[in-house]
Amino acid sequence: MFETFNPAVPLYDYSKPYQQIVFQYSLHILDKPGRRLQHNEFLAQPTGYPRIKMIEQLIGETDEQQISKTRKNLSEYCKLDTLAMVEILKVLEREIKSLL
Repeated sequence: MFETFNPAVPLYDYSKPYQQIVFQYSLHILDKPGRRLQHNEFLAQPTGYPRIKMIEQLIGETDEQQISKTRKNLSEYCKLDTLAMVEILKVLEREIKSLL
């Protein structure tokens, strides 16, 4: 789940009036039925655009089995933030390079 705010006056470069800006997410992971639910969260600092840090943390908190669910969450986020797709691709590219 993502939490957003939409300021009338753009606060960040490339943002628009009333654009939804994600500042918090909550991610729950259940590895197997009957196991304890794992809770991960992100809350942006009050300074700076939270996009890159949030995407890096979200991708870092998921593994290969969870990637399809993460992809759905990232798709929802991209609908909220038009520049997010570029940032997601940059983060994924770094992750892939680190595996090689």
